Amino acid sequence: MKKCMAWLGVLVIFLSGMVIGGVGTGLVIRHRVVEIFEGGPMAVRKIMLKRMARELKLTAQQRPHVEEIVAETHDELIALRERSQPEMEHIIDRGVERLKEILDAEQTLKLEAWYRKGRRPWGRGSGSVSRPGGQTP
Repeated sequence: MKKCMAWLGVLVIFLSGMVIGGVGTGLVIRHRVVEIFEGGPMAVRKIMLKRMARELKLTAQQRPHVEEIVAETHDELIALRERSQPEMEHIIDRGVERLKEILDAEQTLKLEAWYRKGRRPWGRGSGSVSRPGGQTP
């Protein structure tokens, strides 16, 4: 009986650890996803810089240079996105219109709501990209 209780205790501790670890991991992942989603491209840049600094073990002298290069590269990518965004929007709009041709009325309403909702993140469809201090390129 004592052996059974000991094993039961070990099992309870093990299962408790699994649950606590799972919940903790879920919270960390959720926090990261929300941080990226709400922070947009600038949050991605910040996370990338932290990871580079940690994994590459950047020195204090290297860090400002790496930050400058990453910022310039990021700005170039934003400019490319802004140049190509109208064409991408046109392609997506055309695809949505083609989908509407084969959907019933209820499905079309759901598609339109989903599409409108998907256009909001990070200024999509508005031509604006968030920058620190509220600047736009």
